[in-house]
Amino acid sequence: MSSPSQNHPPGTGTDSAPAGMDAGGLLEFRASWGVFLLFIMLNTALLVAVKEGGQLLNAADGGSWYNPARALLEYGAFVRLDDPATPMTYRQPLYPLFEAALLWLGGGVSLVPLVVGQIAVLWVTGLFARAMVNAWLPGYGVAALALVVFNPNALATVHLVQSDTLYALFITACLWAVLGYAREPSLRPALLGGLFLGLSCLVRPTAQYLIFLLPLLLPLLALDGSGGRSFAVRIGQGMTAAVIAGTMALPWMIHNVQAGQGFALSTPATKLVYLRDNVAYLEKYATGVSLAEADRKTFGREAAFEEAQGPAWETLSDYERQTAMLDYYTRAFFSYKFPVIAKGYVYSWGQFFGAAGAANFHNLLGLDAPSAFAAMREKNFESHLGSVLDALKRSTPAAMAISVTALVFVIALRGLGLIGLAWMFMKRHYAVLLACAVLITYFAVLHLFAGNSRYRLPVDPALIFLALYGVDGLRARLCREG
Repeated sequence: MSSPSQNHPPGTGTDSAPAGMDAGGLLEFRASWGVFLLFIMLNTALLVAVKEGGQLLNAADGGSWYNPARALLEYGAFVRLDDPATPMTYRQPLYPLFEAALLWLGGGVSLVPLVVGQIAVLWVTGLFARAMVNAWLPGYGVAALALVVFNPNALATVHLVQSDTLYALFITACLWAVLGYAREPSLRPALLGGLFLGLSCLVRPTAQYLIFLLPLLLPLLALDGSGGRSFAVRIGQGMTAAVIAGTMALPWMIHNVQAGQGFALSTPATKLVYLRDNVAYLEKYATGVSLAEADRKTFGREAAFEEAQGPAWETLSDYERQTAMLDYYTRAFFSYKFPVIAKGYVYSWGQFFGAAGAANFHNLLGLDAPSAFAAMREKNFESHLGSVLDALKRSTPAAMAISVTALVFVIALRGLGLIGLAWMFMKRHYAVLLACAVLITYFAVLHLFAGNSRYRLPVDPALIFLALYGVDGLRARLCREG
């Protein structure tokens, strides 16, 4: 990729050996170690503060990840924990494998080794972010590292039994690789980009459609790069990256076929939950009811649809029923008018970009803090902002302090990020602008109307990158005025 001084691999370069370092390199080396020590102390304090078992109890859908890992330990296969004769297809395999290995270290009982492993994963994600930022904004790498590992949204998540931390690592590593390709178009960074993207699809399927963008995205990113290769060669390298990513995902798709769930990363059951939830949001915005009431109306219509199928419905397999329900919900989705869909997106993006992620801290530490999501669900706030303000009013001082700190962090980064977009354009760093814009927009759009801080976690390093460009732009402005 680029020269070692511009884009060294994570974990090397400034952290390798201080011998022969210049003053700037020595300062970065010491600053990185300072961040590391603070990171370890903070996470150790959280490990002590969180009661054993709380990592799973407060993990929302943690059981859907924990049970496959337990089944791996007990049966040595991807099967259902309560029915080992039935293949496990609801979740992708990589996080259960990661989780099972660390649970095994804890004797199959303690969750602490899993949390320690996720803490290590978050640190490696920060190293990728540091290397990526140093390549384009020299001198800002340690700031990127610190912002990634102390991001409240990420810091709380590593103490939960959820796949998001591992997923964020592979998405960040993919972004690092494709931006390395932009600086030095060659097969190696293209292959790494495809590899990391394919691995991410084995954790969560959300990024799978990015595979189809690689043959065009990589050549576009490299338009100003070195290497002297023709555009056709770069398209070929992009196609090779896509093949690598697809090859990584292929074994699990074959597993799903053999389990009778179709040739796909996600089964109809998973897609059905996703589509049903989003139809409920549209129902809320269309009729002005609470989300809880919209859920009840949505499930009521689903029951009516099943009843309308008559006796033939009972003869269908689970797969056939789920496929039929997917068709039903797809039609229901597109029955809503465009203004309703646009309204749903506006509120979802507000939550996607603005949610602070403080609720995980509240739950882990056992603080008396009302849930903003629960308030919105039951009290019919039109947007999440009203529910957040309502929850803050009813929170304890400790919970409020955590919420306000996390909100200030998010608001500051979003504001700096907007400045950063303009500064990228002025610096003509079009590759960074394109890569970050594609990645962030993709995740914001694909989650439809259920945007939240958890779904933002994979692109938080990219958003931090934008914010650091904003800092650099303000710094340049101040220097000119000085």
